[in-house]
Amino acid sequence: MNYSNPLNNLKVKFLLCFIFSSAYIFAQNQAEDIVYLKNGSIIKGKVLEMVIGGDIKIETPDGSLFIYKTEDVLKTERKNKPEEKTKNNQSYVKETPSEKYYEEKTEDLSEDGNVNIYMSPGLIIGSNFANSLILFEGINNTALSHSISVGYKLGKSKNYTLGPGVGIQTFQDPMLSLFVDNKYFLGNSKTFKPYLYGQLGYSVLIFNLGDVEDSQGGALIEGGGGLAVKVGKKLHLGLSLGLFYQRHDFTQINFRSINNNGIWSTREERYKVTDIYNRIPLRLNLMF
Repeated sequence: MNYSNPLNNLKVKFLLCFIFSSAYIFAQNQAEDIVYLKNGSIIKGKVLEMVIGGDIKIETPDGSLFIYKTEDVLKTERKNKPEEKTKNNQSYVKETPSEKYYEEKTEDLSEDGNVNIYMSPGLIIGSNFANSLILFEGINNTALSHSISVGYKLGKSKNYTLGPGVGIQTFQDPMLSLFVDNKYFLGNSKTFKPYLYGQLGYSVLIFNLGDVEDSQGGALIEGGGGLAVKVGKKLHLGLSLGLFYQRHDFTQINFRSINNNGIWSTREERYKVTDIYNRIPLRLNLMF
């Protein structure tokens, strides 16, 4: 019966541990961590510690230690160091693929979901002009306006939203508007969102504050641009400026007193009127 020497088994185990340890150290020495910051800086070295939502520590080849907030980090990669090879007595560097192990998740205007809600109170500044000589023709007043719309995100980038909206304008006679709202957000910044918008719809008279009869409402067109700033996790606050067009077709009723040989009488007069509002809308926009 043959018995193995315990000393020989111990030597084999020691040799295996030495081989695996050397391979691990060699692999670590061949790997290089790359940290990409949002400000455009790139740091190369060895990541010592990283806590998502906390700090990331990286040591550069010269022994310097840098600490950054992970919220300032765009992404990190682990890349093997280039290998030097020789071909036809000429040396060249063979690049090796990198391994991405952290990348910040990008977000749209609202951090989740495919729908935005827009609330837009504001002022509509300018004058209205009619095609008939009536008392309030050319009156210069500022109307209050408020609208609410829903935007469904479209496209791969989800920077374009399209959806229905409803609004109220307090002109000489208050109008209720139904419209289609379009918005396109420029750039990929999460904090500042410049955008273009357009609205196309139709307005009807809510109630009559004057001598208006047979109101037929009219077309509404509005367009412009603005800037939205992130002020909360799911809230952007914006300010916009544009051009506003509103048409209102109706019949105006006037009563005229007539003196006929000392006898006074009242005569009713009717005018077909098209009231046109060409104005500048200044709006505060809440975007959820």
